[in-house]
Amino acid sequence: ALNITGDAACAVIIDAIAEEEAQGEFKQQKA
Repeated sequence: ALNITGDAACAVIIDAIAEEEAQGEFKQQKA
């Protein structure tokens, strides 16, 4: 259970970072 919770937390963090990077790339392309 602890491992699953840790994996889920890591996945959320990775998704957040990937989303921020995607938004940053979109802003650069738009600018």
